[in-house]
Formats: sequence, C-alpha cells, structure tokens
Amino acid sequence: MIRVVVVDDEELVRSGFRLILQAAGDIEVVATVSGAQAVKEAGLQRPDVVLLDIRMPDVDGLTVLRQLRGLASPPVVAMLTTFDSDEYIATALRSGAAGFILIADGLSNGDIAKRVHVSVGTVKDHVSAILTKLGVGSRVQAALVAQRAGLLESHEP
Repeated sequence: MIRVVVVDDEELVRSGFRLILQAAGDIEVVATVSGAQAVKEAGLQRPDVVLLDIRMPDVDGLTVLRQLRGLASPPVVAMLTTFDSDEYIATALRSGAAGFILIADGLSNGDIAKRVHVSVGTVKDHVSAILTKLGVGSRVQAALVAQRAGLLESHEP
C-alpha cells in the first residue's frame, strides 16, 4: 500500500485528490492538510509520497519541500501546479522534488510525452484514467471540472 499525504491550501482540491487516489486499490491517503501542517503531519504519518502544491498563501511549497527533505526518512515529493514556470520547476527539482504533475494546459499527448519524458502510450493511458476517474468523456470536460474546482490559474489581465 502506498501511503500519501496531499498538501494544498484548498480543501476542495485536497478532497478531490483523496477521492481520485483512493479509487486506486494500492493507494491510501493518510492525510490531507494545508502547507502549514504539512511537515508535522508527514512526520507523524510517515507517508511514502507527498503531493505538494507549489503555491499556497500560508507557506510556500518550496519551503515545505526543503523541510520535508530534512526529515529522517523523507518521502518522495511530487509538486502540484497549474502554471508553467521554469524557475519554480528548476528550484523544486534542485530541492529534491521527484517531479511535477502539470495538467489542463491543453497539450497534445505528444507534447505532454515530450514534456514529462514518457511515451505517448503512457500519456494516453494516464489521460484515459483521469477521464474515467473524473467521470467525464473528454479533455474539455476534465478541464471544466478543474476550472470549477479552482485548479486553473486565470491568464486574463
């Protein structure tokens, strides 16, 4: 069983990830917390993986990442983000993040595969799983779910 802690400032996002992750038979979400509670909860729960939002109002995700890496048995950390910033990504990877989860950018399977260095087939499998878990029939519907949940950053002036 893979033990996961979800860290995000939005309760709705945390709940959504809990539902999606727990649908997999081999994942147990042991806690969903805000950034301020992340390090303490990770120390108590000793998760295998932490899904960590990079931008939160109470504490910066990069700060939490550095603190998590300082634990005696640090978990694997995957950063969550709805924006594409090379500076944040580079800093997080240098600080010990295992990777990023970038979604809802409207990219093709080929573009996603190139970005995350996996095969197009792997991307197709993951997109299909996301659509199934969200109960939607298209990427547009998935993006609407993400937008309604507040997961997308507005690019309007």
